[in-house]
Amino acid sequence: MKESPVKAKRSRSRHTESRKKCAMDSRRRTILAVDNDAVFLSLVAKGLRKMGYGVLTAEDGAGALEILKTTKVDAVLLDLVMPNTSGERLCRMIRQMDSPVRDVHIVIVTATAVDGAVVESSDLGADDYIAKGPFPQTFSQITEALSTLEYKTSGRKKPRMADPTGTPVRSVVSELLSVREHLETVIVSTTEGLVELTEEGKIVFANRTAVSILGMPEVDLISTKWTDHFEEGERSSVTGLFSIKKQKQQNGNPPSFRLRNGREITIKVLPVEGKKNHIVSLEDVTERRRAERAFSKAYADLEDRIKKRNEELANANTTLKKELAERLRMEGMLQQSRNTLRSVFDSISDPLILVDSHLNILMANRSTLDHFNFADYFEVLGKPFLSLVEGCYDDNSLKSIRSAIVDFQKLSLESSSSRQPGSHKKTVIYPIQEDHRKLGSAIIRITDITKEKNLEKEILQREKLATLGLLVSSIVHELNNPNNFIIFNIPILKDYIQAVLPLLEQQAVRNPQSEIMGMSYIDLHEDLLKLIDNIEHGAQRIHATISKLTGFARKRGGSDIKLMDPGEPIERAVAICRNEIKKTVKDFQIRVEEDLPAIMADVEAIEQVLINLLINASHASDKKNSWIKLRAFRETENGRYLNIEVSDNGCGMDENTRNNAFLPFFTTKKDGTGTGIGLYIVNNLVQEMGGKITVQSEPGTGSTFRVSIPIQKV
Repeated sequence: MKESPVKAKRSRSRHTESRKKCAMDSRRRTILAVDNDAVFLSLVAKGLRKMGYGVLTAEDGAGALEILKTTKVDAVLLDLVMPNTSGERLCRMIRQMDSPVRDVHIVIVTATAVDGAVVESSDLGADDYIAKGPFPQTFSQITEALSTLEYKTSGRKKPRMADPTGTPVRSVVSELLSVREHLETVIVSTTEGLVELTEEGKIVFANRTAVSILGMPEVDLISTKWTDHFEEGERSSVTGLFSIKKQKQQNGNPPSFRLRNGREITIKVLPVEGKKNHIVSLEDVTERRRAERAFSKAYADLEDRIKKRNEELANANTTLKKELAERLRMEGMLQQSRNTLRSVFDSISDPLILVDSHLNILMANRSTLDHFNFADYFEVLGKPFLSLVEGCYDDNSLKSIRSAIVDFQKLSLESSSSRQPGSHKKTVIYPIQEDHRKLGSAIIRITDITKEKNLEKEILQREKLATLGLLVSSIVHELNNPNNFIIFNIPILKDYIQAVLPLLEQQAVRNPQSEIMGMSYIDLHEDLLKLIDNIEHGAQRIHATISKLTGFARKRGGSDIKLMDPGEPIERAVAICRNEIKKTVKDFQIRVEEDLPAIMADVEAIEQVLINLLINASHASDKKNSWIKLRAFRETENGRYLNIEVSDNGCGMDENTRNNAFLPFFTTKKDGTGTGIGLYIVNNLVQEMGGKITVQSEPGTGSTFRVSIPIQKV
């Protein structure tokens, strides 16, 4: 329909006024024109520049987006239909960007005149909508739309847009836009990632799923190089997918590639018919690949286990007939083993009691029945353990027993029974464990240690007697010399007095009244003789006492030296010290050669020496793998001595300690834990038997004491 002259005149007048308004504000405005029609884009840019506008141009949405990220513009002229990133999508992305870009004035200029009821500018996020027609009319509408920038910035109400003239409304375009909008909604919301790439490999479109997979906002993704999102080692392979040959080969499972963000994806390249662009389908297979790898490993492991199992079954099948034939025999042997186990259980001399977590008796051996005076096992089973040992433990000991069973801890404690005064018991709790599970049961072993306790007292008494003998010897030595001096000088003193008495008598005759030290001659004579007698009598008493003490000391030291078998005192010393050694030493080894020669020694002295050396070795043990070795052997060089060695791997001694080890009252133990006379006594006992003792030791390595006793020659 042709426009009337009057209406055309009015329209030209309105357009002229719009150009004038636009020219007044153009000096401070920058316009971005976006259109894939190069001729139209050139005409618009040329016209706007003549009006004083700064003009930037772009042929697609991706190019426009790059400009908007770096340059401030006041308005955007935008075509709806463009290759790559469309005007519609660009319009919506601009409105999602940060301020001030999202606030830019957007004018849609399109070759399609669309019914406003179908598509309005507000739906796209645009400010104005212009349908392309003849260029003069279209450019006039553009300038009129730009003139509203002044009203928009000043806050004045935007004037109403004039209706497009000369451009018929095309209903088919409305339908196409509606279909396109529907299609884009489907593409954007699909769970499959979709990316459109240019021939140069730049991203011009990405749906929501692709944005999530690539880990960047869509605005930041547009115009980025596709391969930059992959790890460096993957980029060449990704580029190779875009060849025609590679695309034809994309059948079956597509290959996976690793992104820079760590995700693993599969790619399908879909060429666009008639276009150089590509549509790329992305699928996030990170979890799937992880699961596949785990499954593959599990499957491989399963196959390996199946293979091994098949081999085992094959081997088992080979022996199955033999096992079936021997089953009855094995059952008989099992029953025999049970009977044997029961016999061994009953053969143990100490009471053994199996209890549950509540300390109720589940099983007991024959020694338990004998110890507690029961006639039959049924009298013991189910009976509370504490009722058997009533009076043997205090409250703290009972709590310790309960805790040891509940907490699965080994416990050893000693006690004395009020029922049997003087008797001593040792109770050991052995928790039972099976397959690393706590069963809440335990075996209790009760051992009579009365004999060991008495032996310990005997050892202590012997040590006291030995110490007393040492002290007596020291006292005798200190008293004997001065007393002998007194006895030796008493006859001399008597001679002196006998020589002086005549002189005193002569003096008394001349001077009868004279006194000496307040006494007369007669009194002085009697006192002198009585004094000498008293001194002599006292010295003799001291001598007699010293003789008695000397006999006591000799008896304690080695007065009972005789020809003897060395095996007897060695065996007795080991028996006495064994329990004490087990408290700190893990391994105790005894090596005594057969047919040892007889020696001249004191049995008790040899025993005392070995007890002292063994106890000292146990006290020196400070390691988890501690050991003590006792050796008795004949000297190989000249055969004159029997050697007894006590070795350990304990703390050892430094040079100063070695040099002073045999001195009296020298000790390296803490105050109150040692007297320092043990090794001194040992040395004296060995010397009295004509032997010698030596020591070799290094700090942290251990010590070796060797006692050498002369052998009696036959």
